[in-house]
Amino acid sequence: MKNATFELKKAIYTRLTSGTPIGWKVYDDVPVGASLPYVEIGEAIATDWSQKGQPGQSILITFHLWSDIHSQKEADMMADGVTQSLTVTNSKTPSAITITGFNNIYSEQDSYRSIKDPDGETRHGILDIRFLVQEA
Repeated sequence: MKNATFELKKAIYTRLTSGTPIGWKVYDDVPVGASLPYVEIGEAIATDWSQKGQPGQSILITFHLWSDIHSQKEADMMADGVTQSLTVTNSKTPSAITITGFNNIYSEQDSYRSIKDPDGETRHGILDIRFLVQEA
């Protein structure tokens, strides 16, 4: 079974930054001194999700949403933009992203929370989206 994490993250970055971009900067590796707001493509957890002999993975990707607006509104809007751009809720919905070498079977929001950063100024949204992918 091939690991889809790298190709999935590439596809996510492409989807969030081209075509119909979400409107915020998107980083996989946030540069020092980056100005807010931005979306950071974060950690991944991949587990086996093979079905009927077809190799596959369940991959949970964490997105960190950073805002300097004093309310939770911007982080919530960022979470909605990322979720709407990346989720596929059933087999009749066209895939939100194209993953080289894999089929994106299903993707959905797993969880979302918004917290005030310890600096007391920054809002930190933490969004988890689960992707079920199979080798093409």
